[in-house]
Amino acid sequence: MNFVGFILNVVKSRIISIEAEIRIMDEQLKVLPLSPGTTSKDITLLSLQRNIKATLHDLLIQYCHSMGQVSLASAPLQQAISCHLYTLKQDAFQILLQELYGQQSALTTYVGADYQKYMNDSDMPADIHLKMIALVFPWEFIIDLLNSTKFFTTLIKTVLNYNPKKHSQSVSVIFNQIRKFQTLPSLTKNNLFFTAKAPMYFALSEHLVTVFTHNAMMKVDWDPLRNFSTAEKCALIAQHGMTICELNQEIVGIIKKAADDKKNDPNRQSASDIFNYLRPIESIQPKNSSESSADIEKCELPELTHIILEIRKIPYQPSPSAMLFSLTNALQWLNAALTTDGRMVGADETFQFFAYCLSVAKLWCLPGIITFIDKFIDDALHETKYEYYIEQLRSSLEFIDNRLLPVQPFLVFPFADPPPNLIGKLNRVGSEPVQMKGFQIYAFPTWSDEHDSLLPSMINYTGGVDVSICYQYNLTNANVLELFPNFDAIPTLHGTFLQLTDQMIKEKCMIRVESGDYEKDKDDTEIISAMMLMSASKIKNPKTSLLDQIYANVKIEWHLRSPSGRTAIRTAVAEVQRALVILNSLPENFFIDGVLNTQTVTAMREFVKAKDNKLIVTPKVFNYIISSVRK
Repeated sequence: MNFVGFILNVVKSRIISIEAEIRIMDEQLKVLPLSPGTTSKDITLLSLQRNIKATLHDLLIQYCHSMGQVSLASAPLQQAISCHLYTLKQDAFQILLQELYGQQSALTTYVGADYQKYMNDSDMPADIHLKMIALVFPWEFIIDLLNSTKFFTTLIKTVLNYNPKKHSQSVSVIFNQIRKFQTLPSLTKNNLFFTAKAPMYFALSEHLVTVFTHNAMMKVDWDPLRNFSTAEKCALIAQHGMTICELNQEIVGIIKKAADDKKNDPNRQSASDIFNYLRPIESIQPKNSSESSADIEKCELPELTHIILEIRKIPYQPSPSAMLFSLTNALQWLNAALTTDGRMVGADETFQFFAYCLSVAKLWCLPGIITFIDKFIDDALHETKYEYYIEQLRSSLEFIDNRLLPVQPFLVFPFADPPPNLIGKLNRVGSEPVQMKGFQIYAFPTWSDEHDSLLPSMINYTGGVDVSICYQYNLTNANVLELFPNFDAIPTLHGTFLQLTDQMIKEKCMIRVESGDYEKDKDDTEIISAMMLMSASKIKNPKTSLLDQIYANVKIEWHLRSPSGRTAIRTAVAEVQRALVILNSLPENFFIDGVLNTQTVTAMREFVKAKDNKLIVTPKVFNYIISSVRK
């Protein structure tokens, strides 16, 4: 195994998440001075946290740079660990590390009184302990741990053998190692993570494990389509959120007035003053729309932008606890905004505003986040206020899922013109295509029944990086949907699409259109369709990029001379079609196009009197049909 690559991939993934979070923080700092319910303390705290993140970001970049220079991809585990320890001692790394300590010291000094109060009180709830530890993070201690050969070896071995079903065991192993590192007695079965002495050890062990295992944890019960469907519903709600969420207009007026009062306050802190003290970062990622407040400014209640942005931080957190910290901050800021005039607000009204903020945040994996928290949060935290916050999140998801939303009255398909069987039933809307992100296009083979009786191609949501070119269609009447009873109709901002299932892709030997543009590659799907029948061996997982590879085999089997598969296959099929027309097996007005469609295959089967009505397309069959014309 490439141990160095494993470590570096984890660190690079963390860098990307931290960078995204920093950008969100920058957007928050732009609006916090004008946000109702916020104070100068909120601004200072966020500025200090942001500078810590920025220093950590560049520290991890330096780690990757140094580690990459001194290590080999083929290094065994112990050598990889030696390279890791050497990297931590490099001057460039140490300089940034001292800066990180300094940034953290500034924050620790600022919240020092609260820290001493909370951490020395054994009766303080565990969630308060953990949140304070996250705020005043013990970087010196964690670096000491990572400088230990024994500890780091145990950590790497633990995460390499990680099993999501045994998550708590992995955290417990690292928890015990941290306690041993401090020469404290080992954790026993009767000990709890959350005691007056132990919360820091749990916080560190959970953080270290989940930084390495976050992706594996997120994949548990991962449902890309559910995540996408919820995100699209959120986007639809965001367009008319105040009405759909039934927000109390009196409270909305109070929020807007509080924001106006702040705007007119001559003593308020300006965003430019705040940004003078922010540390720049060495950016490695293009900005993502989820890290910007531009779309929020267009919503009906931009005064809650800081809360919506706080919710957008959640997917970038490595652990359930860290996700709950962001959720807690968002709900506390929301409560402050709703009670800015000193009045009390009921739980129902708070919930409606939270559902609104959650919808406008448009998290791309909201159901996945809730599953992640539910499965991996430590049991002890269910006894804290976090359980209430988690229930708020669950209830908001249920609220979003159950809304009747104003969806555009279109169906979305990857073909530019209605197929022959649907002419008069589907009408193309507009001339411009729409780009569907996270979708793949699959075409039915031209000789399949589905190609003629259903659709020539469909889209399948995967949640990946693919982008598919699609087109919007109007239905001439609602009964058209009855033609597609076996497909889930999923609403989106562009209209409704029919989700193609993995089972159908496999059963119908569908052809993946890798360019994401069916119209552009339609000819290639026709050629591949023909070769799927002509090839002596079954073509598994056909896709457009395999055209030349498939033709190389078919060319040998069929003794074809042309170097171009597109020309040779279409010409061969056209010759058979022409012969079948002359032999009256195809209609006189049949369009000879070199496409091995159902009509051509049926005519071939009937002409050669295929045994058991099963046609095997071979050179012999083609030659027999063509030579029959000359007899």
